[in-house]
Amino acid sequence: DFLMGIGEKNAWAMWDRVYHADDICVGQAFIELYRIHRRPEMLQPVMERAYYVANHPSTATLSKDDPIGKHDRWSWCDALFMAPPVYAALYEITGEDVYVDYMDREFRICTDSLYDHTAELYYRDCKRIPLREPNGSKQFWARGNGWVFAGIPLILEKTTGSTACGNAYTEIF
Repeated sequence: DFLMGIGEKNAWAMWDRVYHADDICVGQAFIELYRIHRRPEMLQPVMERAYYVANHPSTATLSKDDPIGKHDRWSWCDALFMAPPVYAALYEITGEDVYVDYMDREFRICTDSLYDHTAELYYRDCKRIPLREPNGSKQFWARGNGWVFAGIPLILEKTTGSTACGNAYTEIF
């Protein structure tokens, strides 16, 4: 009831920052309500936003120092929980590769910039990569890594069989 109220109050639209993963994350709740109630108006704004972003991807740098990139790209590790499951779910619902292709490309770009293969962990963002703890250890964010790892099953369960994704996410780990 709470989520229905939020959806109806906002006409099922996500928040204003078009590319920001946190705002896209709201679509996860609306998609799940759509699965239950099958009301197209619950899904349409999420589909339109995701379709627009996938067809007009930001070219901003992933640097958190970049005034555009810090919001328009998945430039922080927990963004991999926020946005990719929305794109994966839309792929599962529609069968349209545009969603999964965009998700896969951006997930890989974020991972390439933040994942430390030696430690097998993600940095929170690019600003954290050079930082060290007082003992010299690399500085990782446990909660952010939890977000990343929690998002992977949401992606895999909805994209199994996708030619774009294949086993890409299991290969990373």
